[in-house]
Formats: sequence, C-alpha cells, structure tokens
Amino acid sequence: MDCKLWFDIAGAPHALFFNPMVKKAVDEGFNVVITVREYGYAAPLSKTIFGGLDSVKIYVVGSHGATIVQKLYRYTERIHDLSRIVKRERPTLLISKASPEAVRIAYTFNIPSITIYDNEHNVAQCRLTFPLSSIIIVPACFPSSKLTEYSANHNVIKFQGVCEIANVLGFKPNPDKLRLLGLQPYRFIIARPEPYDSSYHVKKPEDSVLVKIFQNGLEEEYKVLLYPRNHVELEIYSRILGDKLVVADKVIPFPEIAPFSHVVIGAGGTMTREAALLGVPTVSCYPGDSLRVMRLLESFKLLVSTTSPREIKNFIRKATDQSFRLSIKKRAENFLRKAENPASVVWRAISTFSLRSAQ
Repeated sequence: MDCKLWFDIAGAPHALFFNPMVKKAVDEGFNVVITVREYGYAAPLSKTIFGGLDSVKIYVVGSHGATIVQKLYRYTERIHDLSRIVKRERPTLLISKASPEAVRIAYTFNIPSITIYDNEHNVAQCRLTFPLSSIIIVPACFPSSKLTEYSANHNVIKFQGVCEIANVLGFKPNPDKLRLLGLQPYRFIIARPEPYDSSYHVKKPEDSVLVKIFQNGLEEEYKVLLYPRNHVELEIYSRILGDKLVVADKVIPFPEIAPFSHVVIGAGGTMTREAALLGVPTVSCYPGDSLRVMRLLESFKLLVSTTSPREIKNFIRKATDQSFRLSIKKRAENFLRKAENPASVVWRAISTFSLRSAQ
C-alpha cells in the first residue's frame, strides 16, 4: 500500500498501547515507521516487541528532559532529528499519544495526525497537540470542558473505557519471566513511584507515600519489585529496602509480570490502570488530583485510591484473602467485556485516512 504509518513512542507504555495496531498494520500490508524517545524502558521494549516485524523501521530519536529548561532543549533537539527522518521516510499518517514534537512536525509537513490521550491535567501536552491534530481520541470520561479549554473542538472521537485496555489484551502471564527476576508468585509487591520529572508533577522523590510505607516496614516478608523512573529514586529505595528490593531491570512487558504480584501500589498512572484491568489488587497513591480515568476504574471497584500509609498497609493485609482477590478479578473481567478496545477505535480512524490516501 502507498500509505505509510508513523507511530511515535515517547514512553514504554506507548509501545504496549500501539502493539496491536502496529502488528495489524503489518498484517494489512502497510509500511510502518516507529520513532522512539530514549526514556526509561521505551527503546529496548519497542525493539523487543517490534524488532522482528517485516516492513517496520525503528528509529531511536531524542531523550527526556527532567527540568523545564531541559524539556525545552530536548524538544528542539528532537524536532530537528525527527524532521530529518520524516523528510526521508515520507509517512502519510502520524499516530501518537500526544507527542508534541511529532504532532508539530506532522502539521508542518501537512501530514494528518491521530492523537490519543487521557490526561486532562497535563495542560502543556494537550495545548501543544490537540489544536494541531486531525483527529483526537479520548476516553468518554475525559471532561468536555477540558477539550474546549485545549481547543479540541474538531473531530473528537470518544470511546467507553481506558487506553490501557489495548496495553493488556495482547499479553498473558508468563511465569518464565517471573523467574528471570528471581521472584515467587504472590510473594512480592510491585511499586511504581510518582512521575517527578514530568511537566505536571514537581515534588521531590523523598516525599513519596511509597517511601513512608516502606520506611515503616512491611509486616510480611514480601519482596518489592520497583519500577524506578530515575537513579535518584533507585538510591532512595535501595537504602530503605535493602535486600528486599528487586529492580525491574529486565525488558519484560508489565502485563506478563503483574498478575503474579500480591499487590500493585502505583503513584503514577499507566501501570496502576494496567494492574487494575488485570484484576490485581491495586492501590493508587498518586498525590495530585485524580484523573477521570482513575475515577472510572475506582467506580467499578477495580482499584482503591489513598495516600494513607495505614490504609495501604491494611489493603496489603486484606489482599491475602482469596475471595477478595477473586472478586477483583471477576470485576476486571466484566469491565473488559463491556468496554471498548481503544486499539479498534484507533484502527478505524487509521482506515479512514488510508482509504483517502489510496484514492
């Protein structure tokens, strides 16, 4: 086909989200260009998932900035490098999760773009992408007032559910991957700290609720599988947990590991929602205003939101009850049956543009 799809991946969760779409594109005969930002597990995970696919080119482009000034520098650098790739590859459609650099370039080169996003609190990212996007896809719970505020007044598609449905449906629990980390089923807790180096969160790692929980000690002999965001967090948790700490330093898709955990405690967003959809007992201890997608999952009793160390410890103890765990699992399965798969929604939008380009 003449249509060449360009997927921009700014973080590891984006690789999981776009996984079913990229593979369907290959099956349908499309050429695919994937650009990946060097940030956390994004590049190695993308290479693991997409590296063996025919008709797919992968470029690692740019890096993440921690401070506001660094973000501006990294933005301009990535704009420069991406522009050269786009001029050479000539994609006909961009699909991204609100990538400011990619959407800006697509707009400049008159390439239509599909933007998928779910964080109504990320003002900068929404303002930089929504007005320039051809189609905007958001969960139905995304506030309409925010769409208006961010100039998303055109071609908005809403779906029932959350983005992470696409992340988890393509994977199954894999005990072999668990053994790679030296962990035993249900004898470990997964912890994901806050997004301190994001544009919408500026507190310090040592102020984390997770730090307070682990400083007081765990009553049971659980290991803690930590997904750190940077070396500063890693040093803090290494001092607190000692030999109980296991660092997620292997390139393993989160949905293959999470179902074996006793509890997932997430101070971020994506992994917390993935765990909830997988039916794992999940606590969200994000310290800011809760996103609508988090409230949606909480309304279905798929997760608990609290920043109280005492309540989180009680939840950890409660998760030893098998009937409690089974009830969460059943609710998650029921939610997935009723919700829409956003991958299908995005693919319908892609198909619309591919038909246009073929005419």
